[in-house]
Amino acid sequence: VINRLIYVMQSYGSCGLSGPQIGLPWQIFAIEYTEKHIKMIDEAVRKAREIKIVPTQIFINPQLKITDHTSINFHEVCESIRGYSAVVPRAYEVEITALDASAQQFTWKACGWPARIAQHEYDHLQVGLNMKKNSF
Repeated sequence: VINRLIYVMQSYGSCGLSGPQIGLPWQIFAIEYTEKHIKMIDEAVRKAREIKIVPTQIFINPQLKITDHTSINFHEVCESIRGYSAVVPRAYEVEITALDASAQQFTWKACGWPARIAQHEYDHLQVGLNMKKNSF
């Protein structure tokens, strides 16, 4: 399951993918932001959005806690509805406690763009595809 999730995410050049997006009803998602992703973004945009490299990370049964409620608005896209984007408000900083690919518990803290990616994927686990919330 984990290998399939990562394979599909990387095949699409995505920076995140959740179990429900590939037909799995499990609380699991993967994220990564590679040098390849970064090279496609203008340096000024990278700085403004605090975009940085995120190694491939698996989150199983994640619990997300917002640690800085400052709302940041940027465009997002989603593999579930390719070709569409929307401005989505997200918390600036989060902390996620989950199991990793080896079933070991860990806590991951992120701010800026990595926090946005994680919140997006976490939303898929909580509400699926929710256009009304403007948070796919």
